Amino acid sequence: MGIGEAFAEALAARGYDLGLVARSGPALETIAARIASSRGVRVETIVADLEDRDALERAGDEAETRFGRVDLLINNAGYGAHGPFETIEPARNVGQVRLNVEALVALTDRFAPAMLARGTGGIINVASTA
Repeated sequence: MGIGEAFAEALAARGYDLGLVARSGPALETIAARIASSRGVRVETIVADLEDRDALERAGDEAETRFGRVDLLINNAGYGAHGPFETIEPARNVGQVRLNVEALVALTDRFAPAMLARGTGGIINVASTA
């Protein structure tokens, strides 16, 4: 949704096949079906909560299994907890760091070496307060 959906639309309009990852399966499937039917590209979905390290690893495995390789990684998942620090549940603060920082680093670490070895590929890291 939001920025990620805009990236997906723009890439599909250019004819790129997509692998979309989100924790909200029904919304993800709706977006994927709409893009696939309107743009005529392959759109694969992977439902995963990237705050969870095991789910993050499985999502990477699944992307490689379905596509063989990842040519463009867009690290767009994230959220920001709002309010005074001491009023925010500790698990929410930790989850925010896992998603916004650890997942981005883990996915970049996973896919960047193959991109560098091939001499092609790209990584976009999105940071947004919108």
